Amino acid sequence: MCTLVQQSLGLGAPILLLLTASPGFAATLTNRRPSVHARPAKAVDENGGLDRIRIEGESAEDREQAILGKIVELNQQLYQTRKAAFIERFWVQQRTPRVLIVANRLPYKIERRDGEFHYSVASGGMVSALLGVQHMRMVWVGWADIDDTTAAEQDAIRRTLMRRGCVPVFLPKEQASLHYNGYCNDALWPLFHYVISRVRSPDANIGGGNVGREMEQWEAYRAVNEAFAEVVDTVATEGDLVWVHDYHLMLLPSLLRQRQPKLKIGWFLHTPWPALEVFRTLPARREILLGLLAADLIGFHIYQYARHFLHACTHLLGTDVSLDARKLNWEMPIPPEAGGGVLHRSVRVD
Repeated sequence: MCTLVQQSLGLGAPILLLLTASPGFAATLTNRRPSVHARPAKAVDENGGLDRIRIEGESAEDREQAILGKIVELNQQLYQTRKAAFIERFWVQQRTPRVLIVANRLPYKIERRDGEFHYSVASGGMVSALLGVQHMRMVWVGWADIDDTTAAEQDAIRRTLMRRGCVPVFLPKEQASLHYNGYCNDALWPLFHYVISRVRSPDANIGGGNVGREMEQWEAYRAVNEAFAEVVDTVATEGDLVWVHDYHLMLLPSLLRQRQPKLKIGWFLHTPWPALEVFRTLPARREILLGLLAADLIGFHIYQYARHFLHACTHLLGTDVSLDARKLNWEMPIPPEAGGGVLHRSVRVD
């Protein structure tokens, strides 16, 4: 005989578990298999003497135990689903102010081996420095560098990383390559280290209307920044400090500001910022400057890099900005889909 017992898991509404009063029920449920092969048997019809076919299959006990086993399995799945939802709410909806580290990569390396995902701490100075910070609530948002994952696998990776204080951004393989190996490494990194490459204007059509490789890289750069903005927007709450890192995400401050005008945003560059004469050779120079000016604080290694950035803003943006010591004042338009209007911004550059 079976009875229904309520067990509260602390993750929402109670779950109903099926228990049996019979000794050894669990062993019976595990080891005993219902009959799956039905065999025909002949029976004599008392009225007409005609043969009938009777199916001898599973017994009532077999069917009952199979049903009970399925219910127990479904209860376990329900528990795991509610547990995952609880973990997600814990990270995404908590109200205490946090520091959201937003970088191109996560501090964990994800590898697929023997059909399972394995996680290890990634190498790098930024990872070592920030993972060692004590007494600060941080959430790290970054690209999950793992290819060919299904939606179910992405959910599993997301839950595992959330338990470690990370929120992944999943990108298509080709888009991630065009962004990182293309625009970032082919255009931005050389330029910021005074190596001027031939980068065409993103507005130019190449080959009679066919978009060239440079255009593809720039579009991928914008798309990846948009993808990061969507993820950060779901995680960040009022009072959080969003700290964006490096040249991979220079459009992100503006994209976040359009979604959450009151969000505290900082951006720091881990490379030099080139002199005006070099930076102005970048076709997307204006878009990048406007993307960064939506931050509240922009940081560089040394004052010389900050001075180069200030010169780029005042010369390339003209009357759109005004310089007050190390602060840039400007008016940021908000698109209609984000509510419209104008934000009066004052950005500190250090």
